[in-house]
Formats: sequence, structure tokens, C-alpha cells
Amino acid sequence: MPASKSTAALRRELSGSAGEWVVYRNAFLMSPAQAQIDAIREGAPASNLIGVAEAMRVPREQVYGLVGLSASTAKRKLARDETLDPLVTERLTRIGAIEKLAEDTFGDPELASAWLQAPNLALGNLTPLSMLDTDIGCREISRILNAIAYGGAA
Repeated sequence: MPASKSTAALRRELSGSAGEWVVYRNAFLMSPAQAQIDAIREGAPASNLIGVAEAMRVPREQVYGLVGLSASTAKRKLARDETLDPLVTERLTRIGAIEKLAEDTFGDPELASAWLQAPNLALGNLTPLSMLDTDIGCREISRILNAIAYGGAA
């Protein structure tokens, strides 16, 4: 697997909300479990919704659905610069973990995004991204990505 890029390199490579999201995501994923729990309880900035959409190259509304927010609620939280509640924050960070695993597996954020959005025969022709709204779906996509990364049967 390729070496991780530094925070400064990520900021230079990704601008705006996508860059901020990737820095938040990576800091979260590298934190110990108790710090992750504390971050989830505290809530993530609503701007991370835009960052995820931009980083994964998907419509914002798709991200809103994956984390369980209506478009109107998400837009209100964004307009007021609110913090997301713990449940939505946990879903968002869970998606971030899969996003990072896909990037590590394919060695490139664009390839990872393309794979997450492509219909997959092993998933009944569903896209991996469409399964990330549930914990079970995230575990299944994680299992497939690990099989790809390590040469096991998916």
C-alpha cells in the first residue's frame, strides 16, 4: 500500500471543503478509540457534508441520504454552520473510513471514487457507495476492499 501523504500535502492537493474533510477524516481515523468517541459525541462541522461530496465526487444530496439527513435539514445546518449530531457524525466518519480504505486499496482518490460509484456484480449490481448508509453495508464493502487489497476471494 502506498505511503500516506502528509497533512500539508493533502491541503495543497485538495482545496476548500474537500481538503478540510480529508484532513478531518484522517485525523479522526488516526486517533485512539476514546478520542474518536469524544469527537463523535461532540459532533462534526456540517461543512464536512460538502467536503465528503466534493472529495468523493458525488452530489451533496447523495451524501445527505447516506448519513440520514433530508436535504432541507442538511441545507439548514450548513447555512447556520451547525454541528452535526452524534448519530450523523458517526455515519459520516464511518463513510470516511470506507473512503480512506478504498483510497489505500486503489492508491488514488479518483480510482477509489470511481470504484465506489460503479455497479458491482458481487453486490447484485448495486454500487458500493449505495450500501454505505448501514453498518452492515460498510462492513461488506470493507470486506471486499480488504479482499482486493490482499488478494483474497471477495
